[in-house]
Amino acid sequence: MNTRSTFRWAKYVVTIAIAIAFAFAAKAQSNDSARINDLLKNVKSHAALATHDAEMLQSFTRSDLSWQSHAIQINMIKEHINNLIEDHNAMIAAREEASPWQQKAIDRTDPVVKEIADRLTATIDHLNNNQNKIKLQAYRDYVHSSYELITTLDKMVNDFVNYEEAKSKADTLEQDLELPASSGEAQ
Repeated sequence: MNTRSTFRWAKYVVTIAIAIAFAFAAKAQSNDSARINDLLKNVKSHAALATHDAEMLQSFTRSDLSWQSHAIQINMIKEHINNLIEDHNAMIAAREEASPWQQKAIDRTDPVVKEIADRLTATIDHLNNNQNKIKLQAYRDYVHSSYELITTLDKMVNDFVNYEEAKSKADTLEQDLELPASSGEAQ
């Protein structure tokens, strides 16, 4: 083999290696799980509904509504949270297919979801055991802490969904403009 053919052969190998590297970089950009993204959007929707209902329940603590009205409102929140938990558990089950940022979303929301479930259960128990004491501060504290946790989760999930949408748009623009792949995800 002469020097010229060795050089040509090395040039082809380098060209193929570069093409493979670009293919892997493009794959790394789009390794988000569509299933996790859909579930995250469902969680966002449930959290928004629960936030609205928790705001209503907060306003009930400043009114003369009956304990039955409070119970109906709490049950509406409970329904949204149960649906949220179902989708959140599906995200946990699919965690292995998630991209690194999606895994962080699951890991960060998990303790808050568990705390909401515990706090909402305690609020329901308190109302059931103290139906004629809905004007007392203890009940208001249960309602307020439930509201705070739900709004915290709502904002957190909203931020993750907004990140996913911005990331997806940036990836699309990057491909449309034929720019080099970005160098990794935000940690």
